[in-house]
Amino acid sequence: QANAIIQNNRGTVQKYDALTQSLFLDMFGDPVKNEKGWEKDILGNHCSKIQIGPFGSQLHLSDYVENGIPLVNPTNIKKDSIDYNNSVKITEEKYNSLPNYHLKNNDVIMSRRGDLSKIGIVNKEKSFCGTGSLFLRLKNTLNPLFCYFMLSHKSTIDVLYEKAQGITMPNLNKNIIVNIRILIPSSDLQNQFAERVAIIETQKQQAKEALVKSEALFQGLLQQAFNGELN
Repeated sequence: QANAIIQNNRGTVQKYDALTQSLFLDMFGDPVKNEKGWEKDILGNHCSKIQIGPFGSQLHLSDYVENGIPLVNPTNIKKDSIDYNNSVKITEEKYNSLPNYHLKNNDVIMSRRGDLSKIGIVNKEKSFCGTGSLFLRLKNTLNPLFCYFMLSHKSTIDVLYEKAQGITMPNLNKNIIVNIRILIPSSDLQNQFAERVAIIETQKQQAKEALVKSEALFQGLLQQAFNGELN
């Protein structure tokens, strides 16, 4: 019964994920095919900054600490969040010495090599772009949430892989990102989409919390069973 509750809660979370994708397609269509005929432009015209992460030589073992400023590497970019807790941390001194890689709230961060589907939105005041990442600082013509859904759509990811360089591992550079062609619907419509997604995300968060509780219940019951404490 506990396992059935887990599966039900997990299914609810997945349905919310599918709902946001459906909402995007309903309002804007496929971002590459552009069957709705939106104006298109290159991404670089709608960013105030596009920055590749630092070279590995700019960071040294002595710069890493247990409690410090979190680096956002591709491994920290999850489907709908950024895992700051389990990220590598750097000293305040090193952070201050490399201001070009400082992340700000609502920056869109993405993997620049390997798994190019790892894309997220920065929601922390103080963090640092990792070596394997790149980030976009958007102008007011692009809503961050709209941009995230557009870039993370399968059609756009396919384009990123097609344009990526490298034989053994796909790699993105600044020029590739600058010249990706994107949809430019009105700011009002982008903001409407973001508001609707925010409502869905609130409901999804409640479902995720229920999932965590049901998983904890299941593990507790298992432990009781192994200890012979269940009647």
